[in-house]
Amino acid sequence: RRVLFRSGLAPATCAMGPNEELTTVRFPHLLCSGGEWRALLPLGVLAAAGYGVLVLAVQYAIALRIIGSLAASGCTDPGPWYFAVRDYRPAELVFGCALLTRDLALNLVPTFIAGDGAWQSLLLSYASLGHAAAVLSLEPFVDNANQTMEWLSAGAVFAILNLAGALG
Repeated sequence: RRVLFRSGLAPATCAMGPNEELTTVRFPHLLCSGGEWRALLPLGVLAAAGYGVLVLAVQYAIALRIIGSLAASGCTDPGPWYFAVRDYRPAELVFGCALLTRDLALNLVPTFIAGDGAWQSLLLSYASLGHAAAVLSLEPFVDNANQTMEWLSAGAVFAILNLAGALG
């Protein structure tokens, strides 16, 4: 998921190169004012926005259909769309949307705050902290081992990025 989204936003991330010209971060040979860049920028932004918005909208639509089926059946039948979220607890169908929202934040922050590493680290650390809090409060996984591993790793990422952001 992240690779596709980050690839779409690659033309939008420009920084000053060693030759004092504004180039894209991911493709240093591509000048941010050239004709190739002007052709790639709308396509990249459209691809990233389409992927981010479309996938998130599909996840929310699936969650709403499952909730509707559960409401209509008195919480006994999740309906035909249950295959999309069967690895999570039935009461926590929105966790897939929470993961996509976190991935969106992890990709948008470096794109739009490309020059300031300290702010990137701090904002990304709080996105990881939010993910750890969501895992702790929602308990989305059926088995405890995955749940513990998920919130511990998100908490560790929070601590590392917060320290890196504080150090500047």
